[in-house]
Amino acid sequence: MAEVTLGSLYDFNKQAMLQEPILSVADKGKAIDQLVDELLNNISSKAYMCLNNERRDFTIFLNTQIPKMKGHIRNDIREFLDNRGDLISIDKQENGAFEIWLRDNDECFCYMFFDYTNAIIDY
Repeated sequence: MAEVTLGSLYDFNKQAMLQEPILSVADKGKAIDQLVDELLNNISSKAYMCLNNERRDFTIFLNTQIPKMKGHIRNDIREFLDNRGDLISIDKQENGAFEIWLRDNDECFCYMFFDYTNAIIDY
């Protein structure tokens, strides 16, 4: 009897995302604007993390000046994403986190962007 190996749901989704097109410049801008608007609307959050465990990529965004810096934040997030791959999607999840899929060198990676306020101790 042949052995069947099932991958994880993440592995399945990585393969499925290879079939998805990267976002156009206009759609990419709209998706990033949605993420930035969420940051601006949630000023009680003091920090966010964008996490991809597979790549060991853990980036913290401190939002002490977010209401004053909308244009800079949009540019920083765009640059952050561009440095990691081509944007396939940004989807807000029920828990408030954003699921971000990127394609880099014919491989897809999922980043989770979420409120990280409770993990930061600031005096």
